[in-house]
Amino acid sequence: MKKKVLKTTVAASLVFGSIAGIPLSHKGIQELFGTPVASASLSENPLPPEANAWLERVLNVYSKLTAEEQAEVKQLSLDLANNSVSSGNEYLVEPLVEFINAKQDDENEINAFETLAVVASFSLMLSSDQETLSKGLNTLRENGDFRAWISRILAGSGVSLDGENGLDVSDFAEFLSASQSAVINQFDLEKALVYLNAHKNGKLLTEQRGALKADLKAAYVSVIGDSNLKISKALAYYTSQPGEKTALAEALADTALNYLDKFDSDAKATTAILKGVVRSEAKLASTSGGVELTPRLTIFGEDISSYVNWGVETPESYISFSGGKFVLSSSAPTDTNVTASVYAKAKVYDELVFKGNITLRRNSESGPAGPGGPGPGTTLPPQAAEQAQAAKKAVEEAKAKLAEASPQEKSKIMKEALKNVKEAIKEIGKVSLSNTVTVTNGKATANVNVGQLQQQLAAIKAEVDALKASLKELDANANVNMALTLDLGDVDADEVSLQLVSALLTAVTGAGATSINVTVNGAGINFAPSEVAAGTTLTISNASDDSVSGIADVVTFTFVAPTGGEIDEFDRPVSLTLSVDSDADFDEDLLTAAKVTEDGLEIVGGTYENGTVTAPRSTLSTYTVVENEVEFVDTASVGTWAGKEIKVVAAKGIVEGRGAGDFDPNASVTRAEFAKMISKALGIAGGSAKESFADVSADDWFQPYVAAVSKWGITNGRTPTSFDPNAPITRAEMATMIARGLQQVRGEQSFIANEDVLAQFKDADQILATLEDGVAFAADLGIVQGLPTEEFAPNAHTTRAQAAVMIYRLLQQ
Repeated sequence: MKKKVLKTTVAASLVFGSIAGIPLSHKGIQELFGTPVASASLSENPLPPEANAWLERVLNVYSKLTAEEQAEVKQLSLDLANNSVSSGNEYLVEPLVEFINAKQDDENEINAFETLAVVASFSLMLSSDQETLSKGLNTLRENGDFRAWISRILAGSGVSLDGENGLDVSDFAEFLSASQSAVINQFDLEKALVYLNAHKNGKLLTEQRGALKADLKAAYVSVIGDSNLKISKALAYYTSQPGEKTALAEALADTALNYLDKFDSDAKATTAILKGVVRSEAKLASTSGGVELTPRLTIFGEDISSYVNWGVETPESYISFSGGKFVLSSSAPTDTNVTASVYAKAKVYDELVFKGNITLRRNSESGPAGPGGPGPGTTLPPQAAEQAQAAKKAVEEAKAKLAEASPQEKSKIMKEALKNVKEAIKEIGKVSLSNTVTVTNGKATANVNVGQLQQQLAAIKAEVDALKASLKELDANANVNMALTLDLGDVDADEVSLQLVSALLTAVTGAGATSINVTVNGAGINFAPSEVAAGTTLTISNASDDSVSGIADVVTFTFVAPTGGEIDEFDRPVSLTLSVDSDADFDEDLLTAAKVTEDGLEIVGGTYENGTVTAPRSTLSTYTVVENEVEFVDTASVGTWAGKEIKVVAAKGIVEGRGAGDFDPNASVTRAEFAKMISKALGIAGGSAKESFADVSADDWFQPYVAAVSKWGITNGRTPTSFDPNAPITRAEMATMIARGLQQVRGEQSFIANEDVLAQFKDADQILATLEDGVAFAADLGIVQGLPTEEFAPNAHTTRAQAAVMIYRLLQQ
């Protein structure tokens, strides 16, 4: 796979530091503004999830520092809080103040001294616990002086601190997180090591100032231009003219470096924080094994194993490091987990990068273990165990709420509990097989030791069964499927293969998994074990071609049966995942998977989440990701309620125009057209399904789509022998097709009686009895909604704009 340059986090040290800020503790805010700290607990005065997630990351970084490093950070915090707001320091913020005032009228100008106070209010207090930090941030957002300064900055931008679209703490947290990421993207490993160690022998920060400024400037240009951030939208007021975005970025960079020059000239605190960030982000791919384990260390998903030296801190544990592996001594007791504390240090600078525990084990029944998979530990990895515990707690809380809940409230409670259990099971079902992969002549092969794998699967099954049982205590019909993820890691090869031997398929199904998700180098394929024969070989190969896509690699997914023929068509859709280049500039709503053909690209749909695009497919081929913007000239009349939805579903190839740039939004949708829309949205189009309607011929353009929805029970036709393809589809028929598609293909569930949902519609009695289930299900999920008259109008015809909105909502499920 195409290897991306390793990005690291010198920027995080700057963003975590005085530059972009972390909220001051309550004591510091009192000193600066004289505002009493709220006595309410965190639970009574909560922060948005985005802000809390950011604070947790900050505290995690602090926890990775040594006592000496923590002292440096504390001292910087005190210097910033107590010494920065004083006469003579105005020059620190002059670059920013001068830029802002150049665009402001006299009434809204800011002055340097009050700006010093605001910057000081965002200094470091990493030693605080989360509740103290949260209280401080809550106090800060209500402080009159701070709000007045921010309000003057926002004057003229059309954005405020209040109102429905006003700025929120979460908006500041998102901006700071984006700033971290933007600066991270400016640094490759070599450059980061230079900055990290520039001061090891007493060198001054000023020796690196020019290079730092260039990197910071480029980063700030990127984040200022991010239209998804509310604060960046507000800053658009200052950057509307050519060159102003660069000028603002330079002002921010100069201000940042002024503070570092003044308060951390030897960069000890900055360097300490950087080390904490690196350690907090360093992950060991596998922490358990048989009698040996080859360690693979990553930072932000990138493999840095070749840059570190490994060692064992507890040699008396029977574990040593030899030949590139952690090895269990032959004198270690059998059938016993042996744990050791291990560490990794940077080869060049001998700096600690990672410290953690690994567990090895020798089983008496299996004899000497070779490579081939995760170890036989009987417990889950910490992250999976924590998520499982959180899900169990959420289910118990839901149980307490259900007793007094209304039908609508019960539905919401159940959906939330189901969501928590699904997320936990997804995490629990991850198995690292990176240490099973060997590379020969540029081709990689995974050799899985099923015996070792089964022991880990037993622990997974036990935890998943417990979660499912707890869910059924809430509702006997509640259920969730498990996809077992076999992660082959990051492999330096253009082709990676895994043979799905009989023992492996049996072990997976025996663990209760309904599908297998194989991932490597950011690409993945999720499929039902029943779709492949024992002995089938899965190959995921890369053929990077920048002329095809600048957003993602070009990946070919291939199943070769034991008999030698390729399996490229499936009864149940497979799900493909493609990694998107985080450095690329794109609108995530318009990203779509595309099939690479001899004639070009065929758009096949998919949804973006967390750096990947996932697309359901009934056939296999070669795929990539593109940003597909489709323009229509006649959608202005429906733009306020359907404009975005039409644009998104058109980008994914689900809906098309009617020629000459027209979408024809107010025209009716035929039953054949909607069959095509929903089958493409669900990824069931393209198979060899058949149908038996007298009014559908083999050469009709809609035949494969009608066949697909018929096969899946999404529609039974208007009569047993007639589909009526050219008739307009009604709202009730459309809702029912969507509902059945989500139930049959994706296994979605509802937890409320039809009558409790349909009671919201005055004309519910006009819904055909055969369509009531579908309308109620789709309405409960919010996919279909009533009219302003509180009617559903079940027999009214659906317009093309309305259909696009419904399909868009389906994609969000």
